[in-house]
Amino acid sequence: MPPSLTKSFQILVVEDEEDMRKLLKQILEGLGCRVLEVFKAKDALTHLEAGGIDLMLLDIQLPEINGIETLRRTRKDNPTPTPS
Repeated sequence: MPPSLTKSFQILVVEDEEDMRKLLKQILEGLGCRVLEVFKAKDALTHLEAGGIDLMLLDIQLPEINGIETLRRTRKDNPTPTPS
């Protein structure tokens, strides 16, 4: 049995391959994390804008907007990380 984390982190998994997305979700939930999963960068940006995300796992090759551009947009909207 893997150890659980002391804080329940909210993790956003952005991955267009369903099998990989489901595997990451299963592993992270097994560690006690709360997981949101999306397959499009546009949906990830919406979740990030709403707030409450502690960590994002971001694929580079995504449909429509790639991971690098998604990261640029994220950094533009949130230039300084806020401490938890």
